[in-house]
Amino acid sequence: PLDDEGMLLEQLTPLSNLARYRYSVSAGHTGELFLQALADRERAIGMLINNAENSNEAAEGKMRLADAQARLAFLTYLVGAIVGGHVTRVSARAIERLEELNSELAALVFKMVT
Repeated sequence: PLDDEGMLLEQLTPLSNLARYRYSVSAGHTGELFLQALADRERAIGMLINNAENSNEAAEGKMRLADAQARLAFLTYLVGAIVGGHVTRVSARAIERLEELNSELAALVFKMVT
């Protein structure tokens, strides 16, 4: 669905709305999924580097890398939808926590691109 912007928006809009109700839980779980996908990407890159001469292992590494990259792409869209979709009419104390969660999610996206 990443190639179809209409379908992607159709999927992200309800997720963004649902994340509002338990924002810290949603943001935390999204962060965990993001970290797992980052770790999977690193393992796949390691497989490619360490098994460049073994065509079966290299093929497995390429498949795992493609999977991890697809998950990271979707999770990046999801982070954008969650950060952009939360309710801002809350107390000052809650706003600080929302900003902290938003910055943690943004940091994961920046970690991925470095």
